[in-house]
Amino acid sequence: MGENVLIVGASGDIGSSIAETLADSGYNLILHYNNTIEKNKRNTTTR
Repeated sequence: MGENVLIVGASGDIGSSIAETLADSGYNLILHYNNTIEKNKRNTTTR
């Protein structure tokens, strides 16, 4: 696909689930989160 997607609230349960699903589908993600970077490290790996 290669389309860009901005996910606001990516560290929450719903946002991280959406991020994982879209990343698996080939979307480029731009993740926004407040202060829980540890939880988002799994979403920042290149797939």
